[in-house]
Amino acid sequence: MITQYDKNFLLLENALIKKPQDYGNEETFDGGCGCGCLAFIRLKGRLGDDWGVCVNPNSHRCGLLTFEHQGCEQAVYDKLELDMILSQAVTG
Repeated sequence: MITQYDKNFLLLENALIKKPQDYGNEETFDGGCGCGCLAFIRLKGRLGDDWGVCVNPNSHRCGLLTFEHQGCEQAVYDKLELDMILSQAVTG
């Protein structure tokens, strides 16, 4: 039986914009947005276990619906670094 969660997951998967650089270079890829990048803002509810939106203006995924295993070489793991990136984006 297909659950509502399954239906919603498939809707998001079909809406997902995929880019060639989503998984980065094999040597530098660290596992994806869901592996601790602070710029990956998870969706609310159960779908947030897998889905979010990137807010890092230095990432090719910025502003895009993103599956947790997608990623980029611009992942941010330090809160101060993210704060600096976001403040520079706002002040230009």
